[in-house]
Amino acid sequence: NDSHKLQTLTGTGDTMTIYSHIIGNDDHYSTIQRVRPRYNDGPTSASLTNYYKDESEDGFTEDFTVAQSDGKFDFLRSSKWHKLRFTFTGETVVAGYSLFLKSGGRE
Repeated sequence: NDSHKLQTLTGTGDTMTIYSHIIGNDDHYSTIQRVRPRYNDGPTSASLTNYYKDESEDGFTEDFTVAQSDGKFDFLRSSKWHKLRFTFTGETVVAGYSLFLKSGGRE
């Protein structure tokens, strides 16, 4: 905007996608059991797509997509490395998320 005047934005929120940090290490397998987002403002709907790999130099494999249910995403995936893609519909403010992992042993 080059009008140099204060303006407001109106309308409904659209779809927003964010990725998690990369979770894991080369020495241990871990199993993700649950992811619970923390919202300041919750979305109309949300889904999570899981990505995983077992070697740090490999690319991530896209796994399944799960819908949010009761404020959380429940699924099982065991691997050395994990990455999560969150997709939100509607206006939302994400404050963070809790990740429930179970150690799967050493290689």
